[in-house]
Amino acid sequence: PDMLERVHGFEDDDADEDDEDSDSNDGYYSIGGSDEAKMYAKDSRKLWKKYHDAISWMRSLKFSNGKIPEESDLIDLLRSGVKLRVKCIHTDIAGSEEPIYSTFIGTQRRNACIGCGLPDFYWPRQLNQPHQPASDILIHDNAFDTDKNWRRTDYVDIEEVPYWEILLQFYSEDEDYSGDYRDEPKSWKSEEKDRPKYENSGPLKCKECGNAAKFCAIDNDSNDFYCSKSCMKNFLEETAPLYLELDSETFKVHATEECSIRTIDLDHALQVARDYMPNLKYVDIFINQSYILPETYGSFGLGGPNPNFVLSSHVLEQFLESKSADLVAFVFHLDDCCWEEIKALTDRCRAFAPLARMPNLKKLSLSNFGFDDVETITMCLNPGLESLCLDHAAMGFERKWSNSQVDALVGKLSQLSHLVSLSLSDIPITDTHVRRLLPRF
Repeated sequence: PDMLERVHGFEDDDADEDDEDSDSNDGYYSIGGSDEAKMYAKDSRKLWKKYHDAISWMRSLKFSNGKIPEESDLIDLLRSGVKLRVKCIHTDIAGSEEPIYSTFIGTQRRNACIGCGLPDFYWPRQLNQPHQPASDILIHDNAFDTDKNWRRTDYVDIEEVPYWEILLQFYSEDEDYSGDYRDEPKSWKSEEKDRPKYENSGPLKCKECGNAAKFCAIDNDSNDFYCSKSCMKNFLEETAPLYLELDSETFKVHATEECSIRTIDLDHALQVARDYMPNLKYVDIFINQSYILPETYGSFGLGGPNPNFVLSSHVLEQFLESKSADLVAFVFHLDDCCWEEIKALTDRCRAFAPLARMPNLKKLSLSNFGFDDVETITMCLNPGLESLCLDHAAMGFERKWSNSQVDALVGKLSQLSHLVSLSLSDIPITDTHVRRLLPRF
C-alpha cells in the first residue's frame, strides 16, 4: 500500500528528486514499509514520470469503487495475508484505551503478523472463528516500533482502505490464498497416513530373521522390531534414529530437529513399552516443535496438531496407570510454541493425573507445557517427589501467570515435604514466595 501511495505522489516529490541524502536509511528498509516504498519511488521515479498516463491511472484506482470494501471483502483481504493500509478509529484489543484516529498497515493472517514466531506472540481466540457481521474487527498493526500490535475497530469506524479493489483482484487470483487462514492450499498439508494399529499378539519377532525381538525401531511408516543391531543396520543409517531397548529400564525418545525420522507414533511406542518393557523405571521424552506444530505454516498455536505426530490422551493415561508401581522418574520436555497443540493431545494435560498416584515416583519434569489452570498442574504432583521441574510452564491461552495463580502453585509446592530440587524458570516467583518455600530446602 505504501508503494502505491509513493507512486501516486511522484509529481509532488519533484523538489526532492536530486536529493540523494533525503530520508537516508543506510541501505536498510522494512519489507512492506514506508521506507521500502520511498526507496522504490526514488529508484523508479524517472521510469514512472516518463509515462504520465500511468500515474493518472494509479490515481484513479485509489478509490475507484468507494473508499472501503464490503465488510466480507475486508475480512477476506485481512485473512488472506495482504497487508492493508487502513485509516480508522481504533483502540486496544480490550477497549480500555481512548480511541485513536490514525492510519496503519495491518493483517489478520497469523504468519503475516510481525513477531508471529516469538514465544510471547498473542493470538486472539476470536480469530479462530468465522467473522460475524457487525462484530469487532481485530487487525494486527505491523509496525516494528509499536508494542500495541492488536487493534480493535468496527466496520462503521473504517474510513479508508486505499487500493482495496486492485488488492482484492490480486488476492482472488492468487491460489496461495483462499480467504480463510485455516484453509491453506492442499499442497501445503501433509498426507494422512494409515499406520498399522497396535496389537498385543504375543511374543515379538524380528522383522529380518524371526528371532525374539529386543529392539523397537520408531520408523516413519511403522514401528518395527529387531533382535539385534545387525538386523536393524539399515534403520540405524538414519540420522539420530529412534528406538527402544525392550530390556532397558529407560524409555527414551528424543525427537530432535536433526532426526531424519519425521513421523513419530508415540502412542505405539508407549503401548509397546507398557506390554514389553518389564524393567521400565525411567521415562525420558523430548519432542522438537517441528513434529508437533502443523505443517501448514502460520496456523500453529491454534490447537490443531501435525498429523505426523501421534499421541492420544487415553494411551498416555493407560501407560501411566500400568506403570504406576514402577516409575521412578518421568521427564517430558517440549520445544517452544507447542502449548495449545499438546493440550489438545493430552486432554488439556489431564492425562498426566496418574503421576500423582505413583508410590515410587521421585522425579517429575514437564518443560514448555501449557496449562489451563493451576489445578491441572497440582493434580499431577506426587507427594513423594524429590525433584520437580516446571520450566517455562505457560498459564492459560495468553500464557501469563496471575499473582493468585502463582500463590496457589507455591502453596501446593510448600506441602511437598520430600522436595530437595525445584526449577520454575519463567514462572514469576517473588521474594515472598521464595521465603515461603525455603523451609523445605
